[in-house]
Amino acid sequence: RMVSYYFTPTQSVREWDRKEFRKIISKALSVADYLRLDRGEDDPFSNVDHIMRFENLAEDFSALCATMGLWAVPLPQYNRSTREHYSKYYDDELRELVRKRFASEIERFGYTFDRQ
Repeated sequence: RMVSYYFTPTQSVREWDRKEFRKIISKALSVADYLRLDRGEDDPFSNVDHIMRFENLAEDFSALCATMGLWAVPLPQYNRSTREHYSKYYDDELRELVRKRFASEIERFGYTFDRQ
């Protein structure tokens, strides 16, 4: 998530810069914090029945449709990244910084750090 955020057009970043990436990690909001600001709730997940992860969107969408008894339609992919695997942008220090900063999010969504 952080590599994608780093390269979003709103960040105006075109080239990899470790120092800038570190700054962005330090000031980025967790999903819960972002939703708290948006919704003004203490627990923004209290009314959530189903979570879909963007990296598994097609599969998660199909599962949700099945749960609801709906036909799943194929989801098209737009603007697919051509960057290297996200793990290539991390060293031990950056992994630890993300692990500490987003510990609750990593636990809630079952994220792991994949190395490639």
